[in-house]
Amino acid sequence: MDFRKYKPSRTKTPSSQAKHRWFLDELRTDFNQRCWYCDLHDSQMWWKEQFEVDHFIPQSEDETKKLDYSNLVYSCRLCNRFKSSKYSVSEPCFIDPEDNRYWELFSYDEDLKFLYDKNDKNSKYIFKELKFYLWLRQKLNILNEFNYIEAELCKIKDTNPDILKLYQKISQFRQKLNS
Repeated sequence: MDFRKYKPSRTKTPSSQAKHRWFLDELRTDFNQRCWYCDLHDSQMWWKEQFEVDHFIPQSEDETKKLDYSNLVYSCRLCNRFKSSKYSVSEPCFIDPEDNRYWELFSYDEDLKFLYDKNDKNSKYIFKELKFYLWLRQKLNILNEFNYIEAELCKIKDTNPDILKLYQKISQFRQKLNS
């Protein structure tokens, strides 16, 4: 199964900000409300508050990148904490997720567990460092897919009474999840 359904891309002319955290709303829009690294959507119940601005190249490596929008990414707290200030210019290393290679390195199995390209040392490194193997990651991937299906049903719910009933049932479960 494909890793991403929506490709993130940075705004070409971001606003000017005095603090990197103030870019959060722009980054959220640019990255389709999804974590740059793991593709988690920020609508996962309590997760919107758990999203942060990450410096792809850490400030400790290059202070001049602190407010460089092209270096800032929208990240879930899990990925931001696990990545921390890790960075290397030599392999194995993190790959900028805007790089098309990133999309090819990861996928999901039928149970929505992360898979990585075993022939690529960078993907193995990222998988390990961001802890894509954790049980929690699989559960969040399932919620991501649930949200996608719910959004697709929303688009067609008015075309068929059975689809509308199914959508209403899913919405009831959504309310229970969020309460």
